[in-house]
Amino acid sequence: MASPGFFSGAAQERAIWGSKALILPLYTRIREDEVLNNALRQRIHSYIKEKPGVNFNTIKRELGLNTGALLYHLQVLKREELVKEITDGPYKRFYPAGYHTVEDDTMATSNRVLKAVMEHPGATQRELATITGLSPQALSYHLRNLYYDRKITKSRKGKVVRYFPREN
Repeated sequence: MASPGFFSGAAQERAIWGSKALILPLYTRIREDEVLNNALRQRIHSYIKEKPGVNFNTIKRELGLNTGALLYHLQVLKREELVKEITDGPYKRFYPAGYHTVEDDTMATSNRVLKAVMEHPGATQRELATITGLSPQALSYHLRNLYYDRKITKSRKGKVVRYFPREN
């Protein structure tokens, strides 16, 4: 077995989450009213509510849990929509259901920009800024991310750049 400092936190977390594919087929359906009747699951849920955005390794360390038990109970809490998981670089962060994150705002804005491009194919950045109500800087950020995510294309003619939805 490797020493505790052998793997970085991110590498250890990736290995842990990669192993969840082995555990998932073993679960049985829990009745909704029994989800938080389990003392350990209640403890995990309460900890996430107290510290929204906490990552897997921190929960494991702070609550003194083993990997398998924590993976199982987090899967149950996610399946029952009591917690949500957001990827933050190499880490998985956990939030109580209904917790509003910056990622939620960013995703909603990106979807708004994508919808504007789909409804107005060939629009320029200036036209899209007017349609969406975003500043040129914010719009540029979202257009760039949508372009790199291969959701939109752009066409340049001279100084004019036009944006189009990518055809699937």
